[in-house]
Amino acid sequence: MRIVKRCLTVLATLLLVAAGAAMPFAASYMQDARQAGSEVWSFDPFRLTLKQEEDVSRVLEMITGMDYYIAETQHLTDARLSEGEALSAAEEILTVLIKQRLLEDPKTWTDFPGPGVWPQTMMAWDNSIAVPTWVVSWQSDSQYIHIWLDDASGKAFMISVPSPPKPNPLPKSAVENVYIEMEAWRVFLENHYGVEVQVSYEEWYDTAVKFNFSFLLGGEQTDLERRFYSLDLYMYFDAGFTTLSPYVSTVNGASVS
Repeated sequence: MRIVKRCLTVLATLLLVAAGAAMPFAASYMQDARQAGSEVWSFDPFRLTLKQEEDVSRVLEMITGMDYYIAETQHLTDARLSEGEALSAAEEILTVLIKQRLLEDPKTWTDFPGPGVWPQTMMAWDNSIAVPTWVVSWQSDSQYIHIWLDDASGKAFMISVPSPPKPNPLPKSAVENVYIEMEAWRVFLENHYGVEVQVSYEEWYDTAVKFNFSFLLGGEQTDLERRFYSLDLYMYFDAGFTTLSPYVSTVNGASVS
């Protein structure tokens, strides 16, 4: 099925519709996660050294600059990661999110099968460009985790995870906690991409808040060739999940306003 430039935002919306009514997380989630200690999943970590050679700019360029569609394939042509390496990269991301208290350790969940790992190729509308990616998902009847990875860098460019439902309207103390959670996501993204990440703006809605993170990629290029990208962090209060996804603004040679 063909998906145009803003398909990731549409995907996030569809995930919200599908999962919102089925994610009754307890309000004590964050407190319980903090009390869970430092124990995390046990696996052989896949150290993401690919970022020394590649960043995620290629996949973000496609999202920003052209119409594209997603081709689901059994084998990715010229893929750098194997299925096992893509899974390990996603598991490493989960471990970091757990340590930063942005995700409850899934070992405490019941009836949580997975993961599923699927290769997907982002194709330019005219088929002139193909960008291999991977989707890694854990899903049950009541919750899910969804990570979309760039094959070249092993980095995530979309993440959806459960988060604790928040009261609506938010009391002052809860608003403060939202900003603390946002800052933890900003630090995660800064470490994950290895670049400085700034909060460009924020928008508050009745049942959600959006923070826009902007960052610069293309460090080996001239200043005019370097590009600013952005990711939107959506926290859905009632539905109880958080999505980090590229609804991308690209500016040449200038900061993002």
